[in-house]
Amino acid sequence: MAPILLQRAPTTQERDKAGIIVDKRVLPTYNPGHYTPKLLPGHVKPLGTLDYVPPLEYFCIKSLYLNVDLVDLGGLPRFPFHPEAHMVWLRGLIPFFTFDMRDVELKYVDPRLWGTLIQLYSLPPVFHTYTLPLSDTHLTQLQAIRSTPDFTLITVLDLSSRCEITDETIGELKPLKNLCVLDLSLTGIGAWGVKKLSMCLVRKQDGRDERVGPWGIRIWSLRGCKKVDDSVKDALARFPLLSVVDLRDTAVTPLSHFPGFTSRPSSTHTALYYPNPPLSWINGLSQTFPGCRIFQSNKMDSLYVLHINKLEYPIISPQIDISQRIEKVKLVGDHDRVLALFPNGREALNTTHHLSQDHSQGDRVTKGLAETPQANRQPRDVYGSNG
Repeated sequence: MAPILLQRAPTTQERDKAGIIVDKRVLPTYNPGHYTPKLLPGHVKPLGTLDYVPPLEYFCIKSLYLNVDLVDLGGLPRFPFHPEAHMVWLRGLIPFFTFDMRDVELKYVDPRLWGTLIQLYSLPPVFHTYTLPLSDTHLTQLQAIRSTPDFTLITVLDLSSRCEITDETIGELKPLKNLCVLDLSLTGIGAWGVKKLSMCLVRKQDGRDERVGPWGIRIWSLRGCKKVDDSVKDALARFPLLSVVDLRDTAVTPLSHFPGFTSRPSSTHTALYYPNPPLSWINGLSQTFPGCRIFQSNKMDSLYVLHINKLEYPIISPQIDISQRIEKVKLVGDHDRVLALFPNGREALNTTHHLSQDHSQGDRVTKGLAETPQANRQPRDVYGSNG
């Protein structure tokens, strides 16, 4: 699938053969990920290079992971993970796997393989977060993974301070269906960009109740975005699950009236804001509204996260096995103004939870998302103070 590329293409002026000045633009290139076979380090074997005959599970998963978006257990719970029984085929798929493996080593695992495994098995905590850039070619395929009562996959997009995030490029985030946490603080996005992203929320009318766009955003940080003002009120109200908006150091009027929101101080909800990292904000949200069903799965240990914290992969040179390299050597010799938005407590979160899937029909069906007319919605709360 086509990668999401936000990099600005530099423009230079040159004269053509006729002496006319033309603008020359070089489009950004795609850098492959660390899991690409030719880029794997020496201690990591490519998938399929084994010196023993693995069990049947290995071949089933190897055949299945290329279609990670089609994995469906038909509503059945995931299989429990038994280290003694499952270690043989897991080591075949991930040769370097150990229980004390660091999550950073997951970068050598194909994200489609990771997405397949977490849908099938209740894996150890090291598998709960996978980090990749926005440009990964498999990202949009992973966004099609559906949550179940036993499993939830969310996306945390942390692109704070990136100049590439503007009103012109914000629409490229439309394919992120599982987007839950969006940190665009200190970027060039303005009021028009907020409205533009809200217009990406589309409901298809082709006989299926399917929604396109980032309907599932719960937390959105616009801290330090100077061009965000009071005109974003209606656009923010279009996101039915939006629970927290950080509007510190923006042009929004302190404690201004937002349709469907009321004003309250935010000093008691520091777990939902910078300087805490975006990956911790979901835990902060569950602590702020204890007992509420924030996701379709009510268990936090069944929550898995795609963490996007960069725009693209770095340029990686093909790796040479260290042992080969050694052999060759031998042969040769502050807190500003705060304004945050919350839904009105339990009822809003309990009645508008994560997108669900009607497995009996085989089509994607969304439930509980703003089915109540706007006039009958419960008001949401605005938390604000001058600090």
